[in-house]
Amino acid sequence: MPRPLASSIRSEKHSEKLAGYLSKLAPHLRAKGLSVLLSRPVKLRVGLQYGQAMGYLSYGPPELDVWRSDGKPLGTITVYEEAKEPEYALRPRGGEPKPMCPVSDPKTAADTLAALVILSSYWGG
Repeated sequence: MPRPLASSIRSEKHSEKLAGYLSKLAPHLRAKGLSVLLSRPVKLRVGLQYGQAMGYLSYGPPELDVWRSDGKPLGTITVYEEAKEPEYALRPRGGEPKPMCPVSDPKTAADTLAALVILSSYWGG
């Protein structure tokens, strides 16, 4: 009889916590006319160990993809955890993530992104 999938509860809970931060940001971005998509990557590994079927789930960090109102991608927002307090980080297409502001202030993060959209439109981006 196959064994049930083993799951890392801690990493699932941690992934849910990070997704919660991004979920709080999403409505503020939509109010600014930006489109968003929250994704939560999950990896499933299946194999045999000692003749028994085994499966493992692991949870990747959630991401919030953001598009301008004209459909052009702005970038991907993740949660940067290296600072004293977790921060929203914007990773432009092909670039490195740049921390923006604390997750405790999603409205300011949305205002910052809206300003970036205006500047990029002004500069022909």
